[in-house]
Amino acid sequence: MLVVGREKDVLMPLLDLYELPVVASTSKQSGKLGAFKEWAQRALIITRLARKHDVDFLIGPICQVSKLVRAKSVLFAADDTKIMPAYVRFVYPFADVVVTPSCLASDRGFGPHHVTYEGYHQLAYLHPNHFRPDPSILEELGIQRGEPYFIMRFVELRAHHDKEHAGIGHEFRIRLLKELEKYGRVFITAEGTLAPAFQSYQINIAAHRIHHAMAYARMFIGDSQSMTAEAAVLGVPAIRCNTFVGVLACIEELEHRYGLTYGFRPGQEDAMLAKIVELLNDPELASKWQAKRRTMLEDKVDLAAWMLDFLDRYPLSYHEYIEAQKMTKGG
Repeated sequence: MLVVGREKDVLMPLLDLYELPVVASTSKQSGKLGAFKEWAQRALIITRLARKHDVDFLIGPICQVSKLVRAKSVLFAADDTKIMPAYVRFVYPFADVVVTPSCLASDRGFGPHHVTYEGYHQLAYLHPNHFRPDPSILEELGIQRGEPYFIMRFVELRAHHDKEHAGIGHEFRIRLLKELEKYGRVFITAEGTLAPAFQSYQINIAAHRIHHAMAYARMFIGDSQSMTAEAAVLGVPAIRCNTFVGVLACIEELEHRYGLTYGFRPGQEDAMLAKIVELLNDPELASKWQAKRRTMLEDKVDLAAWMLDFLDRYPLSYHEYIEAQKMTKGG
């Protein structure tokens, strides 16, 4: 197995931490031209590596390379196709299989070789079969056992698929912080540099420890899609505010089918604060959310195990899925 990673955020340090056989490819570049240049550089690097190692199988958004080296490609995706039209146009047609959560089953943008599973991307690493919160994180945070605290996440929304979208503004961040401090301590994690008003709240732990910190938090609040979903599958009340609310199928399912998260759009700040206060005044909040999480887990697969089985038995697993779909439609 060979892992190729980009120099992006904390990806490479995390891969090193888990001692994976990783090769660095490219660094993230800004703008459409920069993104295209980076893609071309990465494709060239991966093509050379695939030929050198006589690769049979490529997993990830490198589907074009598979055609050059006569390998099969499987792409695991978790976002609605309407969010990333350019990505859909230039990547998905080259994949032998595109695999997504079942909540995206009706999305026709994934093409004819679309396979779905009952689950969420986050359950590949946060399913209880693989993740157990480490209580020593409380000592790292300076928190006493049973002491309430909150995790806030602010993102910059600068990715190409975030264009024209907005999250939590500066003034509302301050309002949220003041309200949350009435109920416990607040830790903030953010993309980029925090404004001076928030710097003393910045969480100071290793990147791979953030999910442990989140698991013991009383609530998660932010404008990050990924961390909202992560908090939800951990059974932590997750409240988000951004213009993606009402758009993304997976988080919408976590909200409306399982009640694990609430979404508000900019302009709904008062309603969001009211919901936060309502929840925090519920003495059974934590137990209710863990019950909701158990219901969700009963419906969903251990995604890591599902992926290994699918890849180990491919292409038989793919054909089994197609036949099962035919029978379902026929019945």
